[in-house]
Amino acid sequence: MKIREATPADAGAIKLMIRELVAYEGISAELNFTVEQLAAALTGTPPKLHALVAEDAEGVAGFVTYTIDFMLWTGGDILRIDDLFVRERARGAGAGTALMARIAEIAIDAGVPCRWEIEVPNARAQRFYATLGAEIRDKKIARWSLMAMRAALAKLSRSST
Repeated sequence: MKIREATPADAGAIKLMIRELVAYEGISAELNFTVEQLAAALTGTPPKLHALVAEDAEGVAGFVTYTIDFMLWTGGDILRIDDLFVRERARGAGAGTALMARIAEIAIDAGVPCRWEIEVPNARAQRFYATLGAEIRDKKIARWSLMAMRAALAKLSRSST
């Protein structure tokens, strides 16, 4: 299994795997990003999004995307994994472990902790991350869409008049 940094040329393959991830997790969310937006996010100084891909003899077998953000609690940066996905054909073949090992190397080299979310029903992922020594904690994640924020502001505006 070869792990390498993703390039803008990988954006199409990553988008296909994100579609596979959405289907795997049973999420009905609509993907609104384009390959061009993803390619643009992977460029820049610094890029808005970082990604690694795992390749096997059949091509791209998995990916992990991440950002480097400021974490107020520690007063420093943190590596936040956005998505990790390994195609069915490569599960159990070391792709996920190799991707996470490279993430660990990047975080250690930068001297930053690493954090990510796991869907509660995804017990397989939780077991995998636990084998790496990750601490799994329950936490509710709030996601506030533009539509919901607009509705909240409209409601607040009406109630203050």
